[in-house]
Amino acid sequence: MKHVEMIYNPYLMETEIHFDGAEYLVNKNSALHDCKNLRLQLWIERLCSALEKDVNEEEITIDFSGTISDFEDLTLSCQHHNQKNTDTKFYCQHIRVMDPSDKIHQLKELMDEIQEGPFEQLKTAQVQKNFEKSMNDEFEIAIIATMSSGKSTLINAFLGKELIPSKNEACTAKITRIYNQEDTETFSAETFDSEQQSIQAIREIAPTDLVDFNENHEIQTIHLKGSIPHISSKGMNLVMIDTPGPNNSRDMEHRTQTFRIIQNEEQPIVMYVLNGSQLGINDDNLLLSNVSEAMKVSGKQSKDRFIFVLNQADKYDVEAGESLQVALDNAKSYLESHGIEHPNIYPISAQLAKLLRMQQSGEALTAKQRRDSYDYERFIEQEEMQMHRYPTLTPSVQNAIKTRLEDAADDKEKAIIYSGVPVIEEVINEYLEKYAVTSKIKNGVEAFRKVIEQENMLFKIEEEIQENEEQRQELIQEINYVNELLEKGDHGKTLIQDIQSLSDETAKRYLVETHKKFVGKLIDVSEPMQQENQVKEREAKLMVSQFQKEVELLCSTLLIELEKGIEQGLRNQADAYADEYKKSIQNLLNSSVELNIATSITEDVLTVNLPDANELILMYTEAREIYVRTETRQNSSKKWYKPWTWAEPSTYEQDIYETHEFVDMQKVIKQYLNPVVDYMEDLLKSAQSQATEQTDSFKKMFLDQLQILEDAIREKMNRLQKLTVNQDVVEEEAARHKADKEWLRMIISKLDVLLTN
Repeated sequence: MKHVEMIYNPYLMETEIHFDGAEYLVNKNSALHDCKNLRLQLWIERLCSALEKDVNEEEITIDFSGTISDFEDLTLSCQHHNQKNTDTKFYCQHIRVMDPSDKIHQLKELMDEIQEGPFEQLKTAQVQKNFEKSMNDEFEIAIIATMSSGKSTLINAFLGKELIPSKNEACTAKITRIYNQEDTETFSAETFDSEQQSIQAIREIAPTDLVDFNENHEIQTIHLKGSIPHISSKGMNLVMIDTPGPNNSRDMEHRTQTFRIIQNEEQPIVMYVLNGSQLGINDDNLLLSNVSEAMKVSGKQSKDRFIFVLNQADKYDVEAGESLQVALDNAKSYLESHGIEHPNIYPISAQLAKLLRMQQSGEALTAKQRRDSYDYERFIEQEEMQMHRYPTLTPSVQNAIKTRLEDAADDKEKAIIYSGVPVIEEVINEYLEKYAVTSKIKNGVEAFRKVIEQENMLFKIEEEIQENEEQRQELIQEINYVNELLEKGDHGKTLIQDIQSLSDETAKRYLVETHKKFVGKLIDVSEPMQQENQVKEREAKLMVSQFQKEVELLCSTLLIELEKGIEQGLRNQADAYADEYKKSIQNLLNSSVELNIATSITEDVLTVNLPDANELILMYTEAREIYVRTETRQNSSKKWYKPWTWAEPSTYEQDIYETHEFVDMQKVIKQYLNPVVDYMEDLLKSAQSQATEQTDSFKKMFLDQLQILEDAIREKMNRLQKLTVNQDVVEEEAARHKADKEWLRMIISKLDVLLTN
């Protein structure tokens, strides 16, 4: 058996793999050479295959040093590989390190210590701003649902109180952002209009206030602040977002916001709530296809962040032969039919969890709610109703649920766990620790790490030349060379010329191609209905209603794709130029050009003025008689007293016709498409205009950054110049900085402990 040592640092996103006395990832012939500085979850599924090929042993044990959640991902990946019946079997051993959530407090204490230290370069407004931004960044948990899936009930179950009215689900057109404020007993609210101007603030709200907010057409967004008590914040600023859902939102910006969340590169959690009894409705087809696409990028993290919830799982009567497992299998097949591979599906009873938690907190229940709460006994008595048994859980989540059950004070508390809602809470906790907390620590450290490294570099230079005259002379030559380059400006002239000639043509070509692709999709969606020449009026209304939903979702998706096209096209060029400049000064200054590219096509282009479906149907409706059946009728003219009728048959066959309203769907859809095509054209023009504005803005911003960098280099050269005057000056500077050097090394030591243990 071969032992492979693997060390993964999630804060620096650095991996080391050692075997046979060599570091595997630095070998250019390694299949994982490109993975050394990537998040583990982006490439972990490639690890076993690569090691199987390059280690060439029948049994391999990976001794892993890293967090427990990363170790569990490694173990799961090895198990999947072993199930493929390959020639090599993998085993995993864990060398434990400190949990990430413990480090945020340490990082804040370290920053406080730095601010009390002797280095002004570490106290600048920019350093403090960057650190505060990293600490205050919000982490979003978005909840999306189809109609009548119990989304509001689930949110209330998380909150442990009846706050979000259930009727919100059917008619809401607002986005509600719930900001976690731990240890608060009540919720405050503030409402905003479409321009994000505050309308009203209430210190302590009731559910009736939210009903009023929802009926106020001036209000577009609602901010609530209060405790989300059963999700551990892990030091993060949690925000739970109640989205209207793209299939029932009356506002296109809100639909578009849902798609932005799904495709957000920051990887927020997306909780998709399904109603097991309504799987297969067409409303969420396009939405799920977008989810599928988002899950196929950024490796395992993209899969982990999508949580599929099968609500109202308690509606199945297991005693009558109904099977919850069959419902879960159906949900899995339904999601897989939309291209979602291996979805994480969690059955729950949000209603039971909500009612029992309300009782725990002493909230009053209605008579019906009290009756419903007695259903907890079924969860205690019937093992099939214990929702936590169904999903595949990581060992960490399993242990957390086991601990909750052991600590449960009574059957009602156990029933809450059996409802499945706490399982979702623990899954969220695990995601936060694995991804969000580590990113927060990494970003917080980056706020001051480069400055520390620069100061430490100067001290090292000071020490090296203190006893070495030859090195001092070499430094003088290097300083003179750099100053000469800066004075001439030759090193940056070509780059500046490239920036000034930067064109938006690449972005615009992408925009045109994207527009063309979506017009094609629009035609594809409309094609089946245009084949229907004559359709009954009722059926036509259903067809047009569904078509309208698909068109609105298609337009929202187009908007997001155009925004991404503007940003990506410009960012690719910007990154290339920034890299070139950094290469030219990489030995002089450890800095980077800060890019600020944020694209959002808004204003007047966000409204699709779709035709009124009923008017179009009425316009192209005509009445026609159609054959419906043949009836056998009595010959009423045949009488006994009319001998001339005796030879006539007693009955005869008569065709029956009815008058029906028919709609020419071909004409309806053609008429419907015209304003949609115009809208897509307007979106393209707006996006092209935005691309031009972004390009011009980028040019100015980048050139300003170049000047800032050159000023910083000059300042550093001046500091180095002082060390080259003579040996006495070097020794004097070294003595003066002795205490500063000791302090800096102490900070570096603490930082190393924070980032490695």
